[in-house]
Amino acid sequence: MVQIDGTCRSNCSAGLQEQVTVTPIEYDQAVAVRFSPLWVGAAPAVIAPQQMLEDLEGVPVVAGCVVRVPTFAKAVNFQVVRTIPSGPVVIGKRTDIRVVEGEQTTVRAPAVSYEDIGGLQREVARVREIVELPLKHPRIFERLGILAPKGVLLYGPSRYRKDFAGPRSCRRKPRAFHSSQRP
Repeated sequence: MVQIDGTCRSNCSAGLQEQVTVTPIEYDQAVAVRFSPLWVGAAPAVIAPQQMLEDLEGVPVVAGCVVRVPTFAKAVNFQVVRTIPSGPVVIGKRTDIRVVEGEQTTVRAPAVSYEDIGGLQREVARVREIVELPLKHPRIFERLGILAPKGVLLYGPSRYRKDFAGPRSCRRKPRAFHSSQRP
């Protein structure tokens, strides 16, 4: 059994309790890695490059993956835009890391995992059963004669974090999530 965090699961497009195959690969030490921020507007926290290097030392990366950098305020996500050499690399003490603004990155859904939704195990289980399972296994539901839902309305007081559960259910498949902040 392998336990991985939500960021790693997102990078390999795996869900909770899904079977994955792990194989050893050849990698190089990173000479340089370029990151692009995954937020819009002002930075959520100031990150010193030397601190970022210390936090990411020993972390394997490949172009296109997302890394989470802890800060005093909160963890922030960056997408790896380029690595030198190309291919799988491991960030070391001498790696030149830089955050580059305006680099082209692929559009990603919000980086929210089920781990981010604390204290709502029953509600998360229901969302997964109603939304995620029919999307992941449509043929089983077709054979049983059960139609997948066209949409789901999550309602309740604002403190129940419906805004976390919705994007998490839509992240792995090309589905739309629309949030409405109406009283």
